[in-house]
Amino acid sequence: APRGLGAQGGFFSLWGGGGFFFFFFFFFFFLLGTPPRPRRRAQRTTAGTMAAQPDIGRLWERLDAEEKQLLLEKRRLQEIWLKITDMHKENEEARDALEKEANMTFVAGDTRIMLNVGGQLFETTAETLCQDKYSLLAALCLRRPAPPVRHRELPEGRGRAFFIDRDWWVFNPILHFLRTGVLPSDVQLLEEMYAEASFYRLHSLRVAIENRAKDAAGGGGGGAAAA
Repeated sequence: APRGLGAQGGFFSLWGGGGFFFFFFFFFFFLLGTPPRPRRRAQRTTAGTMAAQPDIGRLWERLDAEEKQLLLEKRRLQEIWLKITDMHKENEEARDALEKEANMTFVAGDTRIMLNVGGQLFETTAETLCQDKYSLLAALCLRRPAPPVRHRELPEGRGRAFFIDRDWWVFNPILHFLRTGVLPSDVQLLEEMYAEASFYRLHSLRVAIENRAKDAAGGGGGGAAAA
């Protein structure tokens, strides 16, 4: 029994002596040896952040490129809108001009008008020239000053004539058609008249010749009368 006590006493004496300090230093170094795990996690987090930085940089570059592309598209749309606005403006101006022209009145139907076509003088009336009111010939009979007509000089008096630099031998049957509504039977002359109808803007003459050609192809006898 004394030995056991002595053994316990020896243990406590060891604990009370240098054993306590030995245990303290062992526990202290054990604690100092455990923290490396959080440090490794921190190192991994830092490495992940550094790896993510290039991805963020590429993302910003892509966003910047997309923003520049959007600006270019915006400028293109603005240019298109300006062009459309200009076109609308031009159309409105043309429409106003047509409305003003439509509101213009012609001189009296019995007014005599002299025409110099290719050096040949023709005397006719405003009523005849205005058979197709949207034609160049009808424009010569407007009360208001008409837009300048190609190859034309305004007459200063009764002795002066409107000059038109076209073939007079083709104009002669055209003038006859405006007076009577009758077309010649010569096919070659009809072709020349059809070409001249575009210059004089005689829609009625073009339609009459087209109908004559359709009737001839179909064997009919309709259309304008033949001279």
